Amino acid sequence: MDTTESQAVRELLDQRDIERVLTTYARAVDRQDIDLLKSCYHPDAINHNAVSRSNAWEYLETLLPLMRRLFSATMHHVTHSDVRVLGDEAVVESYFIAWHLVVGRHEDIATMFGAAYADEMQRAGTLEGGHDFVGSGRYLDRFERRDGSWRIAERHVTMEWNHFGPVTHGSQESLYGRMPAWARRDRTDPVYRLLALAAPL
Repeated sequence: MDTTESQAVRELLDQRDIERVLTTYARAVDRQDIDLLKSCYHPDAINHNAVSRSNAWEYLETLLPLMRRLFSATMHHVTHSDVRVLGDEAVVESYFIAWHLVVGRHEDIATMFGAAYADEMQRAGTLEGGHDFVGSGRYLDRFERRDGSWRIAERHVTMEWNHFGPVTHGSQESLYGRMPAWARRDRTDPVYRLLALAAPL
């Protein structure tokens, strides 16, 4: 294998490792696994959002309890990523789509979607039935490889599209209504047993 081929293989391996961090992030958020979530970031990583710039680990400590309070379920999808490796650093643009189920009282729904929406849902009799919130945007990340491990060193998140509305449920008699709901928001989720077959987390 010549130098060019060797470098191409190294870049592919780096890209694979970086993309695995991104998919691990999605699992960690949806399973509410704080330790797994922190493993995606270096301890001194910086997180930027619309209102603050903070240490990522500290931000995650407040984010997960907030998500557990606001959302009864979530599912994050990283759809594709553009990974540019620059030695022991990489810049990565990843598109995402995230679904959230919001269930709560008028105050909770108003906090999430605004008072006008909560009032409208209350008048329609659909306030307490649950609400779908789908958001889409990009993760703009700077990764660093330290001690052979790629992790996020700095993250900006953009939110560029969203949609929300009352949940439409299939009846209990429908095929969808009879499907087993095995997903859990902790380490009792079936994926952890599956992953344990490959390697300890």
